[in-house]
Amino acid sequence: MSTYAFQLGRQRDLSQEEIAAVFIQKHVHISHSRLVGEYLLVSVDTPIDGAELMHQLGGTRLIGEKLDPKGNAEETVFSYLSTLPSDQKLHFSVSGGTHASKLAIAVKKKLKKIGRSVRYVETKNTATILHNNLVAKGSHLTIIDNVVYVTRAIQPIEEMSERDYGRPSIDDKSGMLPPKLARIMINLAMPKKEDTLLDPFCGSGTLLGEAMSLGMEHIIGSDISERAIDDTTKNLNWLKEKLACSNLTLKIFKKDRKH
Repeated sequence: MSTYAFQLGRQRDLSQEEIAAVFIQKHVHISHSRLVGEYLLVSVDTPIDGAELMHQLGGTRLIGEKLDPKGNAEETVFSYLSTLPSDQKLHFSVSGGTHASKLAIAVKKKLKKIGRSVRYVETKNTATILHNNLVAKGSHLTIIDNVVYVTRAIQPIEEMSERDYGRPSIDDKSGMLPPKLARIMINLAMPKKEDTLLDPFCGSGTLLGEAMSLGMEHIIGSDISERAIDDTTKNLNWLKEKLACSNLTLKIFKKDRKH
């Protein structure tokens, strides 16, 4: 059995429901789950691919996998980090409350005693983890109830930001739906990729764009506003090119909800 920690977003209830919906879609059986602060701890019968799962989720900030304990939390962190490649300087970070920093400094001293070149990175947010490449290095750890989890994936904040603020057309009045929330909404509906997704009030196309990025093949959008249709068309054509969608059927048109 494998146990994972999901750091939930601001809307924790929605984030939990989204995780449950995606697990159902992927036929992953949850043996046990419990909420500890902002973390949902989930035990499953078979290992999951954290990076693949994070690519689909909208309401999860981080996914960590439980490490086998080697004594207390400090001993587990030291034991794990000491096994990482020693041919270059080790950059690591530990999250998990007020005691995490003290634990990390103690571990750093132990690592130096065995001859490791090491730097402790103080984690402020997921951007710190991203910019220090700690996920790829396997060196960001989180302590929850004295149990240590190694981070397997973090929310692709730069990709989501680009889809939100980097798209060609933005309307502050009709296009205020955040991509994260749009993605949660889609996942809660549990559509199949071959299903058709319709947004009859498409605004600037945020919901449709997230459906496209999730690989849905049939997307329809309409709105009463000519400006909205123009914005949606520009945004989705831009995203379609970036994603290199090949099996996409896309229809956008102006329509009153009554007709």
